[in-house]
Amino acid sequence: MTKSRPNDNGRYFEFLLTDFLVNEFKISLTERAKIDQERDKEKVVDSKVLKKMNDSVIKIKNWLEKQVELNSECILDRLPDKDVNQSTHADISIIGSKKISFSLKHNHDGIFHGRIGACSNWPGIDKQSSLTTKFEKNKKNLYLDIQKKIPIGTKFADKGIYEEYREEWSKFVYELHELARNFLNKACKDTHKTRNLFNTIMGSGSDEFRILQKNSKVIVQDLRNLSLPNKVKIDNVQNLSDKDPRSSYVWHLVFCFDNGIKIDARNKQDSGTMATTPKLKLDWQVIDWGNSGMIEKIL
Repeated sequence: MTKSRPNDNGRYFEFLLTDFLVNEFKISLTERAKIDQERDKEKVVDSKVLKKMNDSVIKIKNWLEKQVELNSECILDRLPDKDVNQSTHADISIIGSKKISFSLKHNHDGIFHGRIGACSNWPGIDKQSSLTTKFEKNKKNLYLDIQKKIPIGTKFADKGIYEEYREEWSKFVYELHELARNFLNKACKDTHKTRNLFNTIMGSGSDEFRILQKNSKVIVQDLRNLSLPNKVKIDNVQNLSDKDPRSSYVWHLVFCFDNGIKIDARNKQDSGTMATTPKLKLDWQVIDWGNSGMIEKIL
């Protein structure tokens, strides 16, 4: 590899912190963490980025020592992006005198990896319900429709959507977002389903922190005492700009929970070539924490 990429930087940041804690405190690793360390140790990062990472590792180590006793009795695990139990979005957990879990972000503060096509699983609705089966049927029809206009195997994007496909792609994304919005708004009529959706997006771990490196700054967000919502309202909007042609085909699902948290989920194509299942992902960002109970600290 000759060039660093954002995902490589993020994983190397996890590797670097883990490696430092092992060397400094003789912490043990789970088998999964050992495999991830072997995978990530050869990743290439820019020298300036590496210096900032190393500076941040020291700050994080100092903070961690105040949260948990770090020693050879501790066990560190590196957690997968997809947690089958959807209980946490943490990247690293350390179990010692107590347990601490945290996500670790390098110049990125996305909160969730969920794809909108899978949203029928998020509120905890019966998979055989008429609401779910109707959503899945309509989603399949949308996929078939866009593939008539952009056939499977067609290269339709490179960083951005090619101009000749923008109108059809925008219409497809809008309709898929509308389908998801209507499904989720109907599914989350009661508090329990709303909280299922909230915990799916935010993670429901009870010992959660988010650690964000933003250039030379390290920010810790304490999510342990987030208030749970009772209701949610979801909108599907565009932020049109004459200066950005991409804005004509980018749509945002905006989740407004009544605990004050507002989340923007912006669509991005995950591949420039049309596939059997269109490769569409979302960039999930908290744009307002409100009075939800999140406590932020700059290290």
